Amino acid sequence: FTIADRSALLSVIRQGRVNGYCEAESQLEVGILSIAVPVRDRNGAMIAAINMGVPSTRHDKASLKRDLLPILREAAAEIEFALSKRL
Repeated sequence: FTIADRSALLSVIRQGRVNGYCEAESQLEVGILSIAVPVRDRNGAMIAAINMGVPSTRHDKASLKRDLLPILREAAAEIEFALSKRL
């Protein structure tokens, strides 16, 4: 469910910065797990993020990190490379 407490939200943001990704469970929709990674510009500033959401009946948190996180990171790297040629 949506994080409504400011300190809890800041804690999640800090942890996401440490991990290099953020994950959520049933925050946008009950039964959906999601994971997101940043997209950075050539100076390393975060300019966007990409997210993948999956039904919790098909994945758990471990498979999200093991199977899907590498795919998201690769996609982010490709976007960053493409943007570096244009921005």
